[in-house]
Amino acid sequence: MDNVGGSASQTQQASKRQSKRSPHSKKLVFLSRKVLEEVINNKETTGTKIANKILDIYKDKKINMDFKNVQRRVYDALNVLSALSIILKDRNRIKFRGSPFVHGGGVEQMISVGSREENVSRINQEKREREM
Repeated sequence: MDNVGGSASQTQQASKRQSKRSPHSKKLVFLSRKVLEEVINNKETTGTKIANKILDIYKDKKINMDFKNVQRRVYDALNVLSALSIILKDRNRIKFRGSPFVHGGGVEQMISVGSREENVSRINQEKREREM
């Protein structure tokens, strides 16, 4: 028997996982933007300092988060930024280098992304401007 769509119990489990998912501010996108903001705002910092600041934001919003989990996600985001040559990591010190691949608005524009509709509109506008 071919089980392309998945069983009913798998669907129920997926539904339960989705209902347990966190509010908007706990999403990886939020965390990644905050990591990038911290790196830009501080010429030199550490992953632990960034994780503590993000944890403070969660506490202010009365969202219960485990420090180790936040720290792990911060280090994931820092590894991506390092791979893109946006930051320079030297042991536990992190320095902002800039963005070699973003033209115009730079990394700051990456942080200030709005809603999906705004992003699509902005991208379409940029495409139209390039075609002229």
